[in-house]
Amino acid sequence: LDCAYFCQAIEVILDSDHHNTIARLLSMLYYSAEVFQGAVRREVFLDCILHKHFFQLFLHWDGNVRNIFQQFLIFKAVQAKRSELHRRGIVCVHSLAGVERGRGSSKGAQSLPSMEPQEMQPLTSRSPSEDSEHKLDGLIVAAIDELVSQVQSQASRQQQDEKAWTGIDRRTMKPGEKCLFEQSLEVYAAMALTEYKRYEARYHEWDLSGATEYPQIVSLEQIEAAEKHLDSS
Repeated sequence: LDCAYFCQAIEVILDSDHHNTIARLLSMLYYSAEVFQGAVRREVFLDCILHKHFFQLFLHWDGNVRNIFQQFLIFKAVQAKRSELHRRGIVCVHSLAGVERGRGSSKGAQSLPSMEPQEMQPLTSRSPSEDSEHKLDGLIVAAIDELVSQVQSQASRQQQDEKAWTGIDRRTMKPGEKCLFEQSLEVYAAMALTEYKRYEARYHEWDLSGATEYPQIVSLEQIEAAEKHLDSS
């Protein structure tokens, strides 16, 4: 795979901001994620998608785009289950649901630090390639958690502002403070975080079930409809 050419194609699609085309791109990445390995996965998923376009996609105005991206982050951006990463001692900056957020850095996505996971209790049975992929999984999970915490950090400041309905008042920001994403995206932050937590909960149910087949992309409306059906039965 010519990564540079592939990432350039992704840039063209995302710059168009045509929601249906972006949704198809994200669906393709979701259903073909296993094809991306090693350096290719790092360049496409970590360097291109996360470091350059996370806020644009996580806070996209179209709910379908947001939800597909959220499921890609939670289910397919990494190859191993979170429980497997934990068992193998790949330590990430934050875990998923249930961990207090809001302590994110004020650094923007372009300047994310190199968050190398620490290893504990190395397993000698794993192959070098498997070990490398798990380390990359740790980097990707750490980057995702850091970026989500940045969204929560800015959303919290927005809620505390007396003029929250107009977004963060940039004139009253303290020295050294800076916004992590464009003001036009702020209106979607609280909604996106709520949606993300719903998909996190779905991930944990799937992980604990012991299933090996990844679930299909589903909308929140489908999840809510299924829950209502269970409640009524």
